[in-house]
Amino acid sequence: MEEDAEKSKICSSFHNTKLHRDNTDVSIPSTAEGFIDTVPKVNSEQCFALCSTDNKNSKPMKYLMSTAVAYVNGIPIRIILDSDSEVNFIASDCAMSLGLKRNRIHSSVSGINGLGQDIKYETNAIISNKDHSSNGSLKFMVVPKIS
Repeated sequence: MEEDAEKSKICSSFHNTKLHRDNTDVSIPSTAEGFIDTVPKVNSEQCFALCSTDNKNSKPMKYLMSTAVAYVNGIPIRIILDSDSEVNFIASDCAMSLGLKRNRIHSSVSGINGLGQDIKYETNAIISNKDHSSNGSLKFMVVPKIS
């Protein structure tokens, strides 16, 4: 497969140039500045991958996490795209700053090594692209922090 890949015009690695973030900033209204980061300018040497170690040969493996900028109530937020997810998450600070109504629930989510997180709230939000030509309503579980 690597012989089919083209060199990135930004970093000369073998992957699509579109995997690099834009070099533009997204301006954010002052009411949202406390919880949302602006989209950072990217140094051409940066890579956007998470690393894991394969037990068989201890060679670091890279797994790309797709991200995008979506808009909620006209405010840009950075989101992680995961096509296999069965649930969406939003950080509590983000949901509160966006003024999203939270509904009380009693649920839990477990992840790697069975680590669990109690979920007390869920919310609904309409996310869209910048020009609002595409949008959709999604349900989110509200979690204390996403890291």
